[in-house]
Amino acid sequence: MAKTVLKTVAKTKAIPVIKIEGYVLETANKSYDMKLALARAKSVEKELIAEGVKAVFQTVAVGIHSAKDASARRVEMVVTYKKK
Repeated sequence: MAKTVLKTVAKTKAIPVIKIEGYVLETANKSYDMKLALARAKSVEKELIAEGVKAVFQTVAVGIHSAKDASARRVEMVVTYKKK
């Protein structure tokens, strides 16, 4: 995943802004769900930084995903660019 992001970011001279959204499968503890969603997103951010991705990161916990199976345990990224 990080290598794909690196290739995409390298193709532009603009500043990449990567929004990383963490999701979870719903549990009975909403507070735990939000903490887990944020930890999941921060883990992806950490990996991207370790792989050399230079960007502005916006890491957020969205929380409970609408999927009601294991696919709800996910992180979604949106990459946009702003002019230097």
